Parts: sequence; C-alpha cells; structure tokens
Amino acid sequence: MASRVGNRPLLAKPPLVPGYAVLGDVDAVGEGVTDVRPGDRVAALTQFGGHAQMIEWPADDLVRAACA
Repeated sequence: MASRVGNRPLLAKPPLVPGYAVLGDVDAVGEGVTDVRPGDRVAALTQFGGHAQMIEWPADDLVRAACA
C-alpha cells in the first residue's frame, strides 16, 4: 500500500499497476507447463501488477496456496 499512496518511491514510472503479491486461481497454462493446472490456487511475489485483475506469470515462480 505504501507505493500506492506515494509513501515509497516507485522503481518504475507510471502508468503501472502497483502490488507486490498475488493470490488467485490459474486460468490457463502455456505449452510444456506440467506443475500447474487451470483451477489450481496459487500465490506469487511480484515487483508490480499485484492489483491487476489478471496477470501472466512464470509457472516456476508460483507456489500452491494453502488457503481456499
């Protein structure tokens, strides 16, 4: 929240979507991805983009979420 309200300098210039973490369900996976499937609940740390409705993220950087 600090970056969103201007209390912390941003590393990138606007326009950008703030947010340093995501939690959600996998919508689709790319070719060759076998560890993650659509519908899996996952979490990831991001540099930006955590407040977006949908992001594209490397499967190797995702962790299975323990909460439902």
